[in-house]
Amino acid sequence: MTSVARRAFLVLVSAGSLTACGLTSADTGHPVLLDEKEILAEYSTEAERLELAPGDNWDPRPGQLATDSAGPEGAMKFEQGVGKQTAQFQWYCSWARLALTDGQAEQRALAQLKKFPTLDVWDAIDKNGHALFNGIAEEAAGGELDALADYVADSCEHSDADRDTAG
Repeated sequence: MTSVARRAFLVLVSAGSLTACGLTSADTGHPVLLDEKEILAEYSTEAERLELAPGDNWDPRPGQLATDSAGPEGAMKFEQGVGKQTAQFQWYCSWARLALTDGQAEQRALAQLKKFPTLDVWDAIDKNGHALFNGIAEEAAGGELDALADYVADSCEHSDADRDTAG
């Protein structure tokens, strides 16, 4: 896969996985929708459960969960689970960045990343996403971090920019 194709694939995997996971209401069979306050509460609850890499902090209001303006149909709603998944992807990015930037902490960070398939977000990722993250893990286990670096550059850096401009 070319570098450009890989980047496009990575963006689709991380963006698509955040929208296809909501729970459905037993009463209606439709996804449970949450407003910004509710989705941020869901995100915060998951952030309290997960530990970021040393020196990293949780973004109190991730850009992808903000609804700064209402559209013609009212305020934007989120499927239940998206807040939790957002926190889980931020957790992954936090440990991935540590693996890439601190040689002394690399093994600890990679051990944390091995837990990714145990998180709820794994069930929302399709087989292509599983192949992507399993491939990154296999390469990292062999000492090759290029795929991890590509993922961070393509899928994690935007959250850093959001965090830098949020405060």
